[in-house]
Amino acid sequence: MAAERKRSRSPRLPKEPAVASLQSYDLHDLRAHDPTLDKLASYAQEAAAKEAALLSESELGGPLPAKVLVTGSSGYLGSALVQTLRLRRMAVIGMDVRASATTDIVGSIADNALLQKAITGCRAVINTAALHAPHDSSHTEDDFRRSNVEGTASVLAAAKACGALVVHSSSTSLTISNAVRER
Repeated sequence: MAAERKRSRSPRLPKEPAVASLQSYDLHDLRAHDPTLDKLASYAQEAAAKEAALLSESELGGPLPAKVLVTGSSGYLGSALVQTLRLRRMAVIGMDVRASATTDIVGSIADNALLQKAITGCRAVINTAALHAPHDSSHTEDDFRRSNVEGTASVLAAAKACGALVVHSSSTSLTISNAVRER
């Protein structure tokens, strides 16, 4: 089936991205600063969503839940997941601290009341909300703890309370040592 899928052509990459003036290498900031990067990232997300939406239930390992909460829905992975699930005509609630076309509820996963509202009726949660290495200069250690530790614990507790399945995605930056960062 994958060989039968039609692939579209990706946009051309610039020879040198203009990012020298940025203080942060957060993907949102980079995309806002560089229209070509934004176009390429949007293309990659949309293409991945369209390809994944074509997978059959057997290729996915069985039927998917009728309603899903995707946290971190404005992020690179979260927005692609929301797009994919919507293309499959599934009920999806996107939740993120940043507004976007793939976010229905703007707020933090550490906000238990808002999280309870978001998860109502969902049979599954895909948790992609997190702060990553590019945020280390713009967020405090407490921000990281609130989002990545307390927020994740809140997602797990809310999902357990309503019987929803959970898929958790964690940043690879958690496994990178200082020796690797200094290279």
